[in-house]
Amino acid sequence: MDENLNKQSWSNPNSNQNSNNEFKSMPPPPPPPEITLRTMKSDIDSMKQSGGQGPTPQSFIPPEIKKVENPAPISSQSSQAQPKVELENLSKNDGMPNMIEEESSEIPKKSGKKAILSIVVLVIVAGIGAAVYFIIIPKFFPAGNLWGVVTPAGSSSANIPAEQPSNNEVVPQTESSAAAVSTSQSLFKNPADLRAEVKLSAFTRDALKQVLSVEAANKPSVANAIKEIIPSVTGNPISFSDTISLFIPELTSVELKAFFDDNFTTFLYYDNNGVWPGFVAKLKTGADAAKAKDYVIRLENSDKLANLYLVSPGTPNVSGFKIGSASGQSTSYLAFSVTGASLNYGWAGDYLIISTSYGGYKSALQKLGF
Repeated sequence: MDENLNKQSWSNPNSNQNSNNEFKSMPPPPPPPEITLRTMKSDIDSMKQSGGQGPTPQSFIPPEIKKVENPAPISSQSSQAQPKVELENLSKNDGMPNMIEEESSEIPKKSGKKAILSIVVLVIVAGIGAAVYFIIIPKFFPAGNLWGVVTPAGSSSANIPAEQPSNNEVVPQTESSAAAVSTSQSLFKNPADLRAEVKLSAFTRDALKQVLSVEAANKPSVANAIKEIIPSVTGNPISFSDTISLFIPELTSVELKAFFDDNFTTFLYYDNNGVWPGFVAKLKTGADAAKAKDYVIRLENSDKLANLYLVSPGTPNVSGFKIGSASGQSTSYLAFSVTGASLNYGWAGDYLIISTSYGGYKSALQKLGF
């Protein structure tokens, strides 16, 4: 039997060698998986090294696991529990707890610096803004003229029409004339018997004649009285140049403005023959009186003189204008067929008087102090 055993054990002398060859031919075990870990600190270091191209996860070597000697006996109920292990030197291997502690200590420092810097920047910006608003703007742009727009004296932002509009068309009152007559003042040195303020719905010839007609119906108890009328449009008194050009197109607003002040006086004269409108204007300071008188003469060639009347004055005298006088002052007059209708105009010093009746002309002279 021993011989059989020996035979069996030595029957295949190459069996051990084959076993060793088989062991050697087995593939080596796979390397352990690479563990990477990203933290705020590792991302910052990675971006510094890469020049800001982006964070790269860092390799993480887990700490050694040390089995606890003499473990406590495991009961049957906790047979499935995991073995107790200890992590050694976790912070030495760039573990999480230590890094979180370092980062948490850096965050308050950085946020505190940013808050202080933001406050300083806001204070500086506020100081610059206050200096610009209270010092620079008032110095270089006085009177609230922020954009530095300069308007020449006597000019207007509203365009003056190149051609005279039709009689019933609204004539826009220029901004300069509205400013000049923002407070209407009577040219009469002696007060009129009555005064009335009227408001126009629109600045047209018909609108003005309508309010004058309404006021004409309010007859005073005094005979041969003169009533001063103060017309306005949207709260602004109207100007002489714009008003007369509505009634007499041959006298344009632009040219009248060159000779006369915007402020003027409108009046109604009452007598037994009716109610007669009239106007008084003052020559501008520095204006050429001779040229102004030559210009006003143009009205004698107008065929629109009847526009000055509240009712039709009839037909004009075929002889045209004649030279007359009133209270020692020279006048020019045109008689109409209706009794009392006689258009008179003339000068008294620097004042131009236009009246639709001779009685109204003399009364206006008396109120001017002549």
